[in-house]
Amino acid sequence: MNLEEYKLDVRKVREYYIEEIPDEIIHSTTSKDRIYKCQNAWFHLVDVVFEDGFRNGYLPWDALCVMDLMRQGWEETNLSGRLTTREDIDRANGYLDFILEIAGKE
Repeated sequence: MNLEEYKLDVRKVREYYIEEIPDEIIHSTTSKDRIYKCQNAWFHLVDVVFEDGFRNGYLPWDALCVMDLMRQGWEETNLSGRLTTREDIDRANGYLDFILEIAGKE
C-alpha cells in the first residue's frame, strides 16, 4: 500500500459510513445494506487506520500519543459498552481528519 492508497482508505472510513444515529441499536449482523458510524465496528476501523499509518511509516511516531489518547478516551467512557453519541462520532471524525492532515509529513 502506498501513501495515496492509505489516504484513500482513511477517506473511505471518514466519508463512506452513515453519520445518522438511528433510534434503535444497530448490529453488524442486521445492517448489511446500511453501515453506520455508531456501530462499534466503525470505531475499530478508526483504530485500524491509525495503526496502519504507523506500521507503514505514513504517520510520524510523535502522533502515537494522539492514538493513545483516543484509545484511553474510549476506554474511560466505556465506548463499546454503551450507546454511541454524536460527540463520539464527531471526535472520531476529528481523529480521521488529523490522520489525513499529517499523513506523509515528517
